[in-house]
Amino acid sequence: MSDAEGTSARPPHQSAERRLERTRLGGTDPAVDRRRIRQSREDEFRAPLTSSELVRGPAEINVDTTPRVNWRVLVISSAIIIAFSVWAMLAPSNASSVMQSVVTWVATNLGWYYVVTVVAVIVFILWVALSKEGNVRLGPDHS
Repeated sequence: MSDAEGTSARPPHQSAERRLERTRLGGTDPAVDRRRIRQSREDEFRAPLTSSELVRGPAEINVDTTPRVNWRVLVISSAIIIAFSVWAMLAPSNASSVMQSVVTWVATNLGWYYVVTVVAVIVFILWVALSKEGNVRLGPDHS
């Protein structure tokens, strides 16, 4: 069978299996996605048809898109950073000795934990990459 007759060169069972595999892993049919994206773009630039659509315009245009600030996190983290910086500037020898002892303690007592964590992360990444889930596309199908 040829493409001119309206059939694909690939046997139909392979296409159905691939579609089933994509849906099982959370994917969708790329042709459906392309149609949906094209339709949403057409709808986005379509002129308003009714007065209710025309009235929605200013409300949609004036949407506040400025980034929101979590003031509690900003103030607390800024205070800690400023306090640490002021301490290091006013008493540099004291800050140096304290930081050196903290780094030495962490390296001595928790160095093994750091190495085990790094090895575990690398093994997990390799396990996922070499498994069948390693072929799953992250993000939308059209990306």
